[in-house]
Amino acid sequence: MNKSMRSSFDSEQYAVLTDIGKQKLNTLTSGQSLSITQLALGDGNGDVVTPSIDGTSLVNEIGREPITERGSGYLAAGIIMSSEMAAKYKGKWLREVGLFDDDGDLIVWARMAETLVSLFAMRKIMVHVPVENQDTVTIVVDTTKQFVTVSDFESFKENIQSLLSPMDYSAYAESLGNTNNDI
Repeated sequence: MNKSMRSSFDSEQYAVLTDIGKQKLNTLTSGQSLSITQLALGDGNGDVVTPSIDGTSLVNEIGREPITERGSGYLAAGIIMSSEMAAKYKGKWLREVGLFDDDGDLIVWARMAETLVSLFAMRKIMVHVPVENQDTVTIVVDTTKQFVTVSDFESFKENIQSLLSPMDYSAYAESLGNTNNDI
């Protein structure tokens, strides 16, 4: 990477393709792809992390989650931190993330801006995959986990309420008010 390209990157947040990732990409034959399936979260043991290409694990992994998001317009993989996930990592600092393939090998190691996990902030963690031949990498999204933002949920709730509120329940008032019925 030349100097002019490097200077455009945020020095707090960047990713490197590991040697293992590079080896796996170089050994692919025509029609094959490398499947990235998990994102690992790490706290760097309390220190800022400098990812290196010879890395095989995070400095201090605190958890691993299935990929739930893909970047649009660029090759990226990540997660939306659900409230369940936020509760699991509440009070932890995030300083590093890693993308792992379906063999459990660290393919991309990234440094992220120090972030304290809180229950009160919706968070998306996305890692750009630094490879030139993007069609050799497949991001496998776990479709069993579907998440919705609070604003999307509120909008959905308002739509449902607007459908129900014009209804006239007066025809059912007598049976609803009868406490002697079998129901």
